[in-house]
Amino acid sequence: LASAAASEMDDRIRAVTQLLPPDEATIIRMHYREHASLTECAVHLGKHKAWVSRLHARALRRLRAFLQDVEANCG
Repeated sequence: LASAAASEMDDRIRAVTQLLPPDEATIIRMHYREHASLTECAVHLGKHKAWVSRLHARALRRLRAFLQDVEANCG
């Protein structure tokens, strides 16, 4: 049961990640799925690490808001 719930949450996160701006989606994918550091994400995107850190924080806020909206609308 816990595995099914985790899988459902993973599916929701994948879906809402697609709603993020491209750089933010790339950071989330690389950092959480590919286990890349934010420094590695910065190199890949050609941006400063400090900026990638800000984009990461912004992406997490957006994901949290998207997931809260999904929960509110789906019950």
